[in-house]
Amino acid sequence: MSLLIAITLAILAMAAAYTAAGDLALKAALGVLSFSLLAFAIRIRQKQADNQRLRANSARLIQQIAELNEKVADLNETVQSLEGQFEALKSEIRTFAANARPMTAEEINRRIENTIRLLLELLPLEKIIVYWQDERLGDLKEVGKYPADWQPADLNLEVVEQSHLYKQAYQRAIGPGREIILPLVFEDRSLGVLVVRSSSEMARSQEALLEDMTYYLATIAQKARLQIRLQEGIRGNHLRGSKESHSDILLLASDELLRRQSFSESILRSMAEGVIVANLDGMVTFCNQPALDLLRLTEEKMIGRNLLDLLASYRGWSGEELRAALLQTLTTGHPFVREVIFRTPLPCYYQMRVSAIKDPSSNHVQGFVIILSDITRIKELDQTKNEMMSLVSHELRTPLTAIRGYSELLTEQPDLSETARECAVTINEAAQRLARMITTFLDVARIESGNQTMEKTPVMLGAVVNEAVMLMRPVAEEKSIYLIEDIPERVPVVAADRDLIYQVVTNLLSNAIKYSPAGTSVVVSLLVMADYLQVSVTDQGYGIPPEDLEKIWEKFYRVEREQDRETVGTGLGLSFVREIVRRHGGEVAVQSEVGRGSTFSFTLPRL
Repeated sequence: MSLLIAITLAILAMAAAYTAAGDLALKAALGVLSFSLLAFAIRIRQKQADNQRLRANSARLIQQIAELNEKVADLNETVQSLEGQFEALKSEIRTFAANARPMTAEEINRRIENTIRLLLELLPLEKIIVYWQDERLGDLKEVGKYPADWQPADLNLEVVEQSHLYKQAYQRAIGPGREIILPLVFEDRSLGVLVVRSSSEMARSQEALLEDMTYYLATIAQKARLQIRLQEGIRGNHLRGSKESHSDILLLASDELLRRQSFSESILRSMAEGVIVANLDGMVTFCNQPALDLLRLTEEKMIGRNLLDLLASYRGWSGEELRAALLQTLTTGHPFVREVIFRTPLPCYYQMRVSAIKDPSSNHVQGFVIILSDITRIKELDQTKNEMMSLVSHELRTPLTAIRGYSELLTEQPDLSETARECAVTINEAAQRLARMITTFLDVARIESGNQTMEKTPVMLGAVVNEAVMLMRPVAEEKSIYLIEDIPERVPVVAADRDLIYQVVTNLLSNAIKYSPAGTSVVVSLLVMADYLQVSVTDQGYGIPPEDLEKIWEKFYRVEREQDRETVGTGLGLSFVREIVRRHGGEVAVQSEVGRGSTFSFTLPRL
C-alpha cells in the first residue's frame, strides 16, 4: 500500500516536470495514471479494513461456537445419564413384572365368580353373563354367568357384538325389569361385554355401582391379557412392542403393590388398629398384624379370602345386613360404621369402619378398606356409667311413685285451697315427667347393653305408621298443626319388632309436633326402594344448626334455641330411635335448615 502511494507521487512529480518542458499530452496521461493508482490504493485500504472487521467477527463467532460446544458436551453427558437411568428403570420394571404374582386361571375364574356374587348381593339382578374378547381370534367368549344353566335364547347377540365394537351401552325393558348390555372398557379399549337382567328398575346410585363393577371386570380382563403379553416379552428379554405402557405393567402387578411399597406398607403395619384391604370383588389383598391377631389367622390364610365370607363368619351378620352395609358404602361413598365383638378370649369391643377405595383418576371404586379400632375401654366406662344410672333410676322409681300417688290424693281433697291444689298438680306433672324420662333412659340402656329382646316378625310398615299418626293426631290438633300422611297403597313387609318400630315412628312424630310453631304442617311419608323402605317425618319447625346435626343423636343432648327454651324434653328420644333402627339393620338420617324445618328419616331392609 505504501509502495503504491510512493509510485503515485513519483508519477505526479514526472507530470510536473513534463509540464515544465511543455509536453502537455504526456502530462495528461501521467495525471490519469496517477489518479487511477490513487483510487486503487484507496480501494485496497477499504478492503483491508473490511478484512480486519471480518477477522474480528470470525474470532467472536469462533468463541461463541466453542461455548456452544461446551454446552452441547454438557447436554450429551446429561442425556447419557438419563439414558442410563431410563435403562435401569426399564430393567426394574421388567424385573418387577417378572416377579409379580401371576393370576392363575383358577384365580381369574374366582374373581369373576366373586364379582357376579357381589352384583347379585347388592343389586336387584336375576341373570348375569360376562363375555371376554379372545385376543387371538377376536370373538367374544363366555367366561361367567348366573344362573349356571341359563341359556339366553332371547339374547340378541348382534347387539352384544355392537356394544363391544362401538363401546356403547344398550337397554331394553323386560317385564318389570330391564336388560342392560355394558361394554368392558379399559383405557378406551373394549375387552368384552357384561349383560345383566334386573328384576325391577334400578336407582341412579345402583346404576353407578353397576358401572363401577363393569370397570372392575374390565381391569381383570386387561390384567389377564397383559400377563400373557408381558410374560412372553420377559422370556425374550425385552418388553414386547410399545403397547405395554408402564401403567399397564403396574396394573398387572397391582395385587402386589400394597405389599411392595415399603413406606405405605410400614405405615399400615405399624398401626395399632387392624387394617384389611380388599379388591372390589371382595378378595383380601392386605391385612396387618393386629387384624390377623383378632381374626386368629395367618397372612397366608388371610390373603385371597373373600371379604363377604369373612364378615359373615366373624360377625354372624345376616345376608341382608351385609348387603345393606356394602350397598351404603358403594352407592353413597359414606363409610359404614358398626360395633363388632371379638373374643380373645374375653369379649373385646371394636369399631369396624368400612370405606370404599376410589381411583382418583377415573373415580371408579376399586375396593374396600376396613379399620378395626379397639373401643373396649370406652365400652367398659360407658357400661359402668349406664349401670350406675340404671341403679339410680331404679331407686328413684319408688319415691316417685309415692310422690305421684300422694299428689293425686291431695288434688282430690275438697277442702284444699286453690293455691295448694295448683301446687299439688304441678308436683304430680313434674313427677310424671321425671318418670317418663327414667323409663326412656332405661329402655335405651337395655337396648345398648343387648338385654332388650327383639321379636322380629313380618310387619306391614304402612299400618304401623298409620297407627302412630292416629295416636299423635290429637296432640297435633291441640297445637293447630296439620298432620299429613303420604303412604303408598302397596307397601312390602319388613322383618321387625312391631312395638319397637311403632315407638320409633311415635318419637319422631312427637318431636316434629313439639318443635314446630302453630299453624304449620308435619308430613310423614313412606318411600319404597329396591332394597329398603324409608320413613320420613318432615316439619316446618325451627330447624337445627349444621354444627348440631351429628350431636342430636347423643344421649341427653338438646339444641339450645330461644324459640323452644320452655319446651320440656329429655334428650333421649333420638338416641332411642337410632339404637332401635340400627338393631334392625337400618340407618337414620337428618336434613335441616335453620328457619325452614327438618326431615328425620330411617330405613329398614326389605324382605
